[in-house]
Amino acid sequence: LIPGPGVYPIWKGQLLGVAIQFQFETTFNYGALWGMGQGQSWLFASLSIVAIGVIVGFLWHGHITASMWLTVATGFLLAGTLGNLFDRLGLHG
Repeated sequence: LIPGPGVYPIWKGQLLGVAIQFQFETTFNYGALWGMGQGQSWLFASLSIVAIGVIVGFLWHGHITASMWLTVATGFLLAGTLGNLFDRLGLHG
């Protein structure tokens, strides 16, 4: 597992007389898609909470449970939304 932001060299050497360096570089995206909404974690966390409510409402009151595949797909959506909420609250404060 790679720790927080930084550059982590993996391999440094020569290949066919050319100096090559392979490294991992990690950063944190404090916004949403491609860094849009920097510093707005509270907004995205709020949207995640609303989305969780809507998804649970569909599962509870809707006819989604009539189809196994639709129930599984909705469960995946719920899992992804919960994961995003955890990232927003756990990693970004």
